[in-house]
Amino acid sequence: MVRKLQHVLQKRLEEMYQYYYKGIGSSIRKRRLEMRMTQEILAKGICSNTYISKIENNAIVVKRENLSLIMERMNLPLSAIGFPEEMVDILERSFRLFCQKDIHGYEQLIADIAKYEFGILIQVARLGYYVLIGDSDAARPIYDELFRYLNALEEYGLVIFILYACWYNILIFDYETARNIIELIESSLYLSDDIFAMFHYLEYVIYGNLHSFHKARSGLLMARGYFFESNNLARMGEMMVYKNLFELYEYPEANFIFNAEGIDYLSPSQRNFYLWMLTTANTNPDSFRDFFDPSGKYCFEFLYFLAIRYHQDGLIEAYEKTKVQLAEKICEKPAPVDFHQLLIQREHKHSLEYKENLINILLPYILSIQNIHLLRLLTDEVVEICSRNKRYKDALGYQEKFKQTLFQLQSLKKYAID
Repeated sequence: MVRKLQHVLQKRLEEMYQYYYKGIGSSIRKRRLEMRMTQEILAKGICSNTYISKIENNAIVVKRENLSLIMERMNLPLSAIGFPEEMVDILERSFRLFCQKDIHGYEQLIADIAKYEFGILIQVARLGYYVLIGDSDAARPIYDELFRYLNALEEYGLVIFILYACWYNILIFDYETARNIIELIESSLYLSDDIFAMFHYLEYVIYGNLHSFHKARSGLLMARGYFFESNNLARMGEMMVYKNLFELYEYPEANFIFNAEGIDYLSPSQRNFYLWMLTTANTNPDSFRDFFDPSGKYCFEFLYFLAIRYHQDGLIEAYEKTKVQLAEKICEKPAPVDFHQLLIQREHKHSLEYKENLINILLPYILSIQNIHLLRLLTDEVVEICSRNKRYKDALGYQEKFKQTLFQLQSLKKYAID
């Protein structure tokens, strides 16, 4: 019986390898088009045009001797292509390192696979690395490319890609898309314990950012147990920070005590974003200010909201100093919003001109990052200005718009199947 089970498992593994051997055709087609080479030129003296067409459409498995000649014609060594036996192992290592948040180990893996130019699973592994280190610019072209070759992925590879894709969308603050994607893979959770844990952890992060806190807590309980059992300190530390963040989102008026525990497990962009959010908390900003990297992401946003916090707390000297730092930063590089001008206008915070600039300048940016917490704070400020200027109807209108936006973000989109 054991031998029979072993035979069945080996057969399934070979079937997966065969699937990816067919997928080599997608890489060949991509390279051929880059070289502006026709199928006829590529096939000449090696095989027929039809054979090349079938390879590129993943209809057949290319023979090793033909592949060698094809690669030679495209001026590439055979070693530049990732063969399925190697690629599956690389993907498994990639996901294990991703789950452990082992950036050093992942860097070594990326160095090991640098020689490969072809291989769909190689690209999935590279996507996971860039997402893990928080480099959305490097991740974006790979993410877009992989969506064009989804048919070249079997179930295991597709599920790993979906998990990485969810984290990518979290990285660019598109929680709505991340939520819609994660709903697609629930039926595949049996594939491994790591997939099961990462799915529920993603549920926690996505639903927490969408302020669906009851659903988020369910994901937290499922993922936390597995991370604890597997001694995954990096993910447990990261989870602790998310827990603090979501408590701020859920109870923004409560007193918040900053705890640096877990912050070392965050990527640089995660850390700066978390500290930016803490500037809106009921806490002393000097307790966490030194943890912020002013040369990293969100420096404008951090200084803008930090200045507001100082102003609200009556710390005028700290406010003026931070305002100068913000102006200097904007001189160094362009900001997504003219935060310095908004800060100056806020000194006359009850003016309708300031209210209009909040709506026309700051609101689109906050909507683009789908941050419900900041959206609520901005709405409250706009409503207060309208009320002070006896624009009660406008105030009610902005409150209603906030409710509509919240409903839209929290509602699952239904897509028509082509």
